[in-house]
Amino acid sequence: MPVIPNTCEALELATIERLTARFPGLLVELYPDEPESYRLDHPVGALLVRYAGSKYGPIMDTNIVVQERRLGLEVTLVMRSLHGKDGITEALEQVRLALAGYAPPAFGKFVPVSDEFLGEHGGEWRYAIDFVTTTTVIEDEEPDLSPRSTRLTFLGENSNEPQVQVPRPD
Repeated sequence: MPVIPNTCEALELATIERLTARFPGLLVELYPDEPESYRLDHPVGALLVRYAGSKYGPIMDTNIVVQERRLGLEVTLVMRSLHGKDGITEALEQVRLALAGYAPPAFGKFVPVSDEFLGEHGGEWRYAIDFVTTTTVIEDEEPDLSPRSTRLTFLGENSNEPQVQVPRPD
């Protein structure tokens, strides 16, 4: 089944595609279901991508639901080194540069929000960097196929310029 545009899944997949192209020397994948038991199997490091939640703006139309959606995205970096060419601090800056200003399909540009040190355990260093982007929510409305009128009455005297009376539907 294809991925629906402007959903959190589409956002994660577009981000993984972008980071995979920019970081061929690192593992890039979705954030694990059980993060506390995650162990780095890659010799250098990994970038773990996850949707971090949304906030919705006010409705922009009175007849249908149309509103801005601000989505958060987090990239968790797990690396074996803190400093240097293969270090997490260098990778953190490179991730920021790779995503800041990038607009995934059906979304606005990523804006960096924050980054933070998450800790070190068993020689694995962890940092997270958060971004925000926007998209538009439009309700998935079923079309109204009911007839608008059931009878037309022509009132004009001149057949070239008829006047039409349309009764309101019941």
